[in-house]
Amino acid sequence: MDGIRVLVLGALSSPTLPQDLRSELDTVGIVFVPVGEGALDPKSAHELMVAIEPKIIIPYAMKGKSSAADIAAFVKAEGESMPKAVDKLTLRSKEVDAKDGEIVIFE
Repeated sequence: MDGIRVLVLGALSSPTLPQDLRSELDTVGIVFVPVGEGALDPKSAHELMVAIEPKIIIPYAMKGKSSAADIAAFVKAEGESMPKAVDKLTLRSKEVDAKDGEIVIFE
């Protein structure tokens, strides 16, 4: 997609990735990371994002009543304030390259 590498993570049980896979993730622009019940807890999801260093992070809830709270805890672990939720995201490659771990929340 316009030279933008996107990684969509599924239900993970550990924030540690195999070493051979890590080299493949060096140039990932956007990461969708699951947070909460059925996936990584907010702190573990944060640790994984620190390791991957994506330009844009999009946390999403797998399931459960505490999904909004888990996403809020993830944003807090990232050291950010809760961004305004958006219903769509349109980016060009140059715009992604200019980001540095920006969090995007979808409605």
